[in-house]
Amino acid sequence: MDEQAGVFTAVRDSTECVVVTDGLETIDQAVAGRTRPLTPGDVFNLYKGRKMLRTFNPSSDV
Repeated sequence: MDEQAGVFTAVRDSTECVVVTDGLETIDQAVAGRTRPLTPGDVFNLYKGRKMLRTFNPSSDV
């Protein structure tokens, strides 16, 4: 679990997003138009949680 990942802000289809990528996997979440927009830390925690689930439950489809 010692991988490195980049956390970026981006615009996709005119919508602001936060993107997390490690070069193999990329997740993005829209932050524009939300009552409580996700922070880069929130999206990074989602990324790490999904990676941990796949590590400990390799057959789950997350």
